[in-house]
Amino acid sequence: LRQEFRELELLDEITKLRYLGKISPKVTGITRNELVHSFRKWKGEKFMPKTMHRALTWNVGDPFPIEDIQADAPWQMVEKAKPKDKKQPKSDVPDQPKKTAGYVAAKGTQALSVREDDSDAVGAKKPRGKQVHAEVNFIGFKWDNANYSCAYDSPLTILLSVYTECKQQWQTMVPEQN
Repeated sequence: LRQEFRELELLDEITKLRYLGKISPKVTGITRNELVHSFRKWKGEKFMPKTMHRALTWNVGDPFPIEDIQADAPWQMVEKAKPKDKKQPKSDVPDQPKKTAGYVAAKGTQALSVREDDSDAVGAKKPRGKQVHAEVNFIGFKWDNANYSCAYDSPLTILLSVYTECKQQWQTMVPEQN
């Protein structure tokens, strides 16, 4: 989580410098990882934005090394299958059900085969142990894959946690910050 916040601070600095026109053209990247990597190569491993909170700072005892760019999986366009020629003669053998799965292995990878276990067969009952149902109320935001809001979810979840656990201090200190 600390690395997440460190990178968010660096992205904030990149945005500020880009807005002010003070950033090198070498700082580029399609992904967040590439952008932070090129920025740290340009500024150096020891550079820290002035706005960095002391809990996020790095030093010899708590380093934040420049890591290699992690390669993303290659993208490829998926096209609809072309319809089969309707003029093919039908065989007298009845159609057999086809084994299908919802998972398609990415190009360059190999899918693992699943071994059927007798205990998992349909109709086989698994022994039940004592089940305890505890009601857990999580405080935070549900990750939304429609807009990939996870970059905002982390700081907002922390703020929500501070608000719910320390309402008195929140109500006296936060309005003064505005």
